[in-house]
Amino acid sequence: MIKQSLDNLLAACPDMKLTRLSIAVLLLGLAVINPAVADTGNDVIGDEAEARATARDRLLYREALFHHYTNDDLGTLTLLENQHMGSNHIANRFHNLNHILAIEAGSRYGMHVANKDIAEHLAFTVREKDVLQRARLYEGRVAYEAGRYTEALKKINESLDSLDRVGLDEAYYLIARCYIHQKRPSDAGRALGKVTEGTFWAAYGYYNLAVYYGENDPDVNRALISFRVAAAMTPNTEEGLELKDRIYLSAGHLALMAEQHDKALAFLQNVRADGASAAAGIYDYGLAFAGLKRYRVAIQAWHRAKKFALVVPGVAEAFQAIAYGYEQEGLRATSIDAYLEAVSVYDKEMRHTSEIRKSLLADGMLAVLDKARKQHNEAAWFLATDLVTNTPTVAFVNFLMSDDEFYDLAKTLLQLDDMRTFSRSALERLDIYEQALNKKAADVKRARSDRKALLKTSNLNAVIARRNELAPDLKSASISLVAELEYVDRILVQARQEFVSLRKQIAAAESGFSDLQGRISTLRDRYSAALQRSDTVIAEYEGLLAKRGDELLQRHYDNIEDFYLRSQLSLVNLYDDLAIDELEKMQADKMRTEREAEAQ
Repeated sequence: MIKQSLDNLLAACPDMKLTRLSIAVLLLGLAVINPAVADTGNDVIGDEAEARATARDRLLYREALFHHYTNDDLGTLTLLENQHMGSNHIANRFHNLNHILAIEAGSRYGMHVANKDIAEHLAFTVREKDVLQRARLYEGRVAYEAGRYTEALKKINESLDSLDRVGLDEAYYLIARCYIHQKRPSDAGRALGKVTEGTFWAAYGYYNLAVYYGENDPDVNRALISFRVAAAMTPNTEEGLELKDRIYLSAGHLALMAEQHDKALAFLQNVRADGASAAAGIYDYGLAFAGLKRYRVAIQAWHRAKKFALVVPGVAEAFQAIAYGYEQEGLRATSIDAYLEAVSVYDKEMRHTSEIRKSLLADGMLAVLDKARKQHNEAAWFLATDLVTNTPTVAFVNFLMSDDEFYDLAKTLLQLDDMRTFSRSALERLDIYEQALNKKAADVKRARSDRKALLKTSNLNAVIARRNELAPDLKSASISLVAELEYVDRILVQARQEFVSLRKQIAAAESGFSDLQGRISTLRDRYSAALQRSDTVIAEYEGLLAKRGDELLQRHYDNIEDFYLRSQLSLVNLYDDLAIDELEKMQADKMRTEREAEAQ
């Protein structure tokens, strides 16, 4: 049954079998094609002075975009924090775009306070209206996520004038979500009508509207129509096909609960057989046929779910449903075999779940997540179509990630681990830089020793003294020699100035190397302290995550144990029925034999 809607693109609907982590990757894909942060190369730069003023920020913007596009948000923030400089906040467009990029990257780390400060700063300094409207859209997004829907509507409506097309799509999507939360579905529908067709914003918008109707409208037809529109709006990308499976699954499940079995079949047959929603779709597909009393076809469908891991919704139910279907068809012996298979599978799953729980508590959740991530090296390892049929570890991680609390903890833990890795990498780079600096300092020291020998004050003074000795004789000589003396005087003055300058440069070089070594030592202390803090916080989060993961695995264990016990009970009942039938048959044969004997 549909229990909750997709709150926004960063939240998920677990009841629809769509993990929050998969949506996060979906959003990352959207960010890459978002022209709000893309450098199209079409920005007009004015005169030469303005070009020089923006050159540094434009180069920084492009470098930060690279980190952003590769989902390295920590690298993006670090780059912008350390080098975000510009000569003019008002006229420098790229400086302001860097602010917007910092907001987008920071929002993925929950840095709402810092982002709010940046947005307020832009409100006072930005001349470009599109940049200002983007900042206002972010303020509206924060208000929406905080549940302040009236304020969110006000902020978002103020941002509509100069937003680009993608910005407008996000804005109208958020407006529709606010209206849905305010129980104004008609207004939400009108807002969604302004979103570009064939985009994720439109698909998720109509999906949310369908879920709202499914929860609040006694007539399921409005919800089913909205689901159809959502499916039609979904892009034909890998993520889009994944989303479309969820849409068809949700629509089919809703029709099934309303006992509209034919409509349920029409939706469910569109769920891909190799997608992550396949198992749940197969189970509901079989239920729809069972509702039509077509148990043989239902059994054929349920058999297809047996290849998936039992943590996947619909798989454990399918094993028991197969036996039930045979029982309804009057095939008791076959039903007993199916129940025996189910009992065996459930028993194996309980033992395997216990092993996973022990591994989780022994190795820590970070090791389990890292193992699962390494098994799928691609960016969207948890969206792989062979996910649930692959290794059990990945299947269990996918199961755990469908829980909101576990997902939030896991996301924070992975971000902390990325920060710790970044600090370790920084320490390694500092070591390399220090080695290179020490080598350079040694080379300079050797060269400086040679130069110091030449730059002794006594050498210059000796030349000047010799000039003074010759000066009286030269002044009484020819005019040409006097001119030569004046030339020598000029050379000596220049040599004295260069002499003093070189001595200052040598002294500065000595202190410069010392300063750099001091800064390296300070940075090493800071990164080492950050590593210690990271280790402490990560250990705390690992404990919380392990506790939550153990609770979820225990819940799965209890669920499988319930199937195990019910299957055994069904077996006992079937054996009892067979025994009674056999007893009745024996009694009937005995009575028939007695009657035949009496007749003779």
